[in-house]
Amino acid sequence: MRDAARIAKRRRGGPSVMRSICLGAAAVGAAVGVVAAAAQGDDGAAAVPALADRLLRAGGRLHPMLVHFPIGLLLTAAAIEWIGLPFRRHAARQRGDEGASNASPAATACLAIGALAAAAAAWAGWMNADFETHGRSVQSTLTLHRWTGVAAASLALLVLVLRGAAGSTQHPRAASLYRLGLLLTAGFVGLTGHLGGTIVYGTGYLTSVLWPRAERAVEDPVAPVAEGADPPVDPAGGPATGTVNLDELPAHVVYADIRPILEANCFECHGPTKQRGKMRFDRKDVVFGPDRDLWVIVPGDPGASDL
Repeated sequence: MRDAARIAKRRRGGPSVMRSICLGAAAVGAAVGVVAAAAQGDDGAAAVPALADRLLRAGGRLHPMLVHFPIGLLLTAAAIEWIGLPFRRHAARQRGDEGASNASPAATACLAIGALAAAAAAWAGWMNADFETHGRSVQSTLTLHRWTGVAAASLALLVLVLRGAAGSTQHPRAASLYRLGLLLTAGFVGLTGHLGGTIVYGTGYLTSVLWPRAERAVEDPVAPVAEGADPPVDPAGGPATGTVNLDELPAHVVYADIRPILEANCFECHGPTKQRGKMRFDRKDVVFGPDRDLWVIVPGDPGASDL
């Protein structure tokens, strides 16, 4: 009788406290999103005063620091909940409490903190994308990264609400939905993290090490120009134009002359081992590819060159 009374008391009191904590944390996370949307305004960064503009930009630059907390916490929450589930169910059967949700308190703590951190990181990332400049080649990946981040944070907050409902015996299916939601949240977190890594480090940053591809050697010799002969044609198909001081340039500027500059300043992020934004400058045939609209270097026209 004592055990039955103790179990009944725990079912009445414990879940209500857990629901209050989970619902409160979810409400705080939702409020963060609402305040962020209201602060941005309809016209984005241009609609806020100068001081608010600087504060929002500073908040956006916190994204690299904030984003790692929800990644670790939400993945840990899913792992703890699923790995320990058989052991918690066995312990519940031994004490005659088979009707309990058997949710892990440690997983709940990780989920609550991770959901709040995810909301803050999603907001900071959105501000960072609005205020900082990004190359055109990463725009599609950046857009997908932003929305998957918002989806991951929203899903984490929803799962937190399900965790509160799972603590009550009146919602027996909530525990199953809660655990499935944890797995789905972990999947979105992984996808969002992958897209973020692609933006920062380039496509295939990890897989290129595991499965390296043989690079095709591309020579770029500088052919000697005979006296009185026409200069070599540049990649644009015509002579160079634009405002330049020819007295400060060699007689014939070709890619081989510019390559050392690119090697010293650009190859670390846009070379053979890393191609941030899907751009690389170590190969002439890639710099001047078949699609001229994707050229970031327009020979003879610095004003039209994104680089």
